[in-house]
Amino acid sequence: MTQQDEAARTRCVAWQVVQTWQSAEWCRLVESRTGIDLSGSVSGAIDGTPFRIDYAIACGTDWLTRSARVIRWVGTQPQQQLDIACEGGRWTIDGVDTPALAGATDIDLGFSPSTNTLPIRRLALAVGDSATIRTAWLRFPDFDLVRGEQRYTRTARHVYRYESGTYAADIAIDDAGLVTDYDEWRRIGTAPAA
Repeated sequence: MTQQDEAARTRCVAWQVVQTWQSAEWCRLVESRTGIDLSGSVSGAIDGTPFRIDYAIACGTDWLTRSARVIRWVGTQPQQQLDIACEGGRWTIDGVDTPALAGATDIDLGFSPSTNTLPIRRLALAVGDSATIRTAWLRFPDFDLVRGEQRYTRTARHVYRYESGTYAADIAIDDAGLVTDYDEWRRIGTAPAA
């Protein structure tokens, strides 16, 4: 694959959150013949304390999560890093087997709308169809990983209804499956595929 072929599948977006906490995010989605790379950086403040989180997620061409690295800084505290992997349905955190995540198919980063793209693209639902998935959900701001259950219903070409527990919201997306509007997140910038 040439660099030009790779660049044709690269998209960048920026989101902003201004309600529960204040933050901005830069996200990059790269689709190639060998897999999907989703990476980004979120920075902002919670209750006046600055934070930054960097993430890098690798998926197969099937859009299933293979690995994720998440690094978090809060104020002057030492950084925290999680190395998460899923191989054949077996999840590990920092190399340690994590049976509580068994059956999960997708990573869900609670601080970013980027990971909604993974099941949206993988499921490829027709309008009116829905599916329930299990996730490895990295809660925020707690920064602990638990198993979650989510339901996606495609209500229009570019709109999905997202449900998890008692929470529900509509997710508006673009043609690449990247969020344009979702609850507190608003897309504030995009770079078209090069």
